[in-house]
Amino acid sequence: MIKIRHALKSDIFQVYDLWEYLLEDEAETLQTKKNYPGVDSDQKETMNRFAKDFNKVLKNPSACLIVAEEHGILVGYVKANVGERPLGNPRFFLMIQEAYTMPEYRKTPQVISSLDAALDSWAEELEKKYDTKLPTRELIAISSPTQIKRWRRKGWTPYAVMFWRER
Repeated sequence: MIKIRHALKSDIFQVYDLWEYLLEDEAETLQTKKNYPGVDSDQKETMNRFAKDFNKVLKNPSACLIVAEEHGILVGYVKANVGERPLGNPRFFLMIQEAYTMPEYRKTPQVISSLDAALDSWAEELEKKYDTKLPTRELIAISSPTQIKRWRRKGWTPYAVMFWRER
């Protein structure tokens, strides 16, 4: 049975593994099949930076990291925070920074819809707490044709593209 909950400090290593899988999956959708930004999971520095960000999210009341767990194993997660625009509307929005579900759990909508519902619930709590609205969700995704098609099927509309090149 899948359990959806907010992440705990003790989840750090399993979330780190899921994050690496996320980067690998994203790289597969790129023409170069190469991660950008790259990751070297063997470097102590990478884990230290990940741990710093992980703990920062857990402590931030305007951010959340929700995990899907089955039999003590994390099978998916979503990391989000409240974004604020300096200009334009809506001023506040829910920014999904990372979302990943293990491939074998994508075939049935239970994990994804449960993570989605938990994110909605968290956003509603914030709306009440801060007396504001979070009318939209935004997410950052790799802008490959495969990723764009994947997110469009889920009801998302692309509106910006981020480019990179090596110097």
